[in-house]
Amino acid sequence: MRTHIRPNIVCLTFVLLSAFATCNAQQVDKSVVIESLIASTREIIASPDSPSMRMALEPVKNANMAVPEPKWLEFQANVVAIMREEILKTGSPAYVKLKTRLQLLSVEEVVELSAMLRSPAYKKYQTALADREISEGTLGSLMAAWSRIAESAKQSGIRIN
Repeated sequence: MRTHIRPNIVCLTFVLLSAFATCNAQQVDKSVVIESLIASTREIIASPDSPSMRMALEPVKNANMAVPEPKWLEFQANVVAIMREEILKTGSPAYVKLKTRLQLLSVEEVVELSAMLRSPAYKKYQTALADREISEGTLGSLMAAWSRIAESAKQSGIRIN
């Protein structure tokens, strides 16, 4: 009887180790994909041609029209490098929170999200949202909405700060 038990135990051990290795490999793949998505997000935000970066630097450039173009491009490259170092810095509260939230997604969802962020359609959408008229219009709409919300809260006896 002992000879029959040993092969079964060996077989069961092999199956369990294989299952553990498969689960562990999937977890590693997910971590790699999540890190890649965070890196992509960092690159998207802190890219010289990103709409948010252009919007942030446009007033600075306009206030420094006398600065020669090569000097401006050097400054812009420095700004981009600093932003890439600081945005979603490994270990920062924002990084930890984002990584924790992304862990809730499946590997397929993270891959799909990453593909969407890199798509030309998303880049065009991002550029449209960064348009100054749209940004200012959205801000104006938010202020008008907040004014109405504050009035509604006041009428309901709800205090908001």
